[in-house]
Amino acid sequence: MSLLRPKHSELDILLLEDSARDAELIVRSIEDNSAKASIAVVGSVQEAMHYLEKEGGYEHVSKPNLIMLDLTLPKESGIGFLDFVKTDDRFRTIPVIVLTSMQADSAVRDSYAKYANCFINKPDNLSDLTSMVNRITNFWSSVAILPKQE
Repeated sequence: MSLLRPKHSELDILLLEDSARDAELIVRSIEDNSAKASIAVVGSVQEAMHYLEKEGGYEHVSKPNLIMLDLTLPKESGIGFLDFVKTDDRFRTIPVIVLTSMQADSAVRDSYAKYANCFINKPDNLSDLTSMVNRITNFWSSVAILPKQE
């Protein structure tokens, strides 16, 4: 019997976050963590769609293997973006972590109904946020096995 063991994989994260402060804290937490990860930050659903579609200035980016999504976005819905990702064959296998300050039961239910891989409430303080981001990146780079990049 052989066991499939995860290798330490490099994370290519797309963060959809409209708060510059939260984005900076998340990026800093990932950069300070020992996990091998790169992160691209976009501030709107439209920009995230351009990123995934490799258009509008994003022609040379690599496909992310993990998406962190804030639901509370201006103009367009984070749930709408989640629906876009999970209904498109090109992106469906990318794990999406909903990382938001929204705590309504309907947001949790709607996120999972659109096939979010998990729903996490953003902590209010820097220490807890850093710890949470470290746990996320360590899990997805050291424990979980992600699909190979195409």
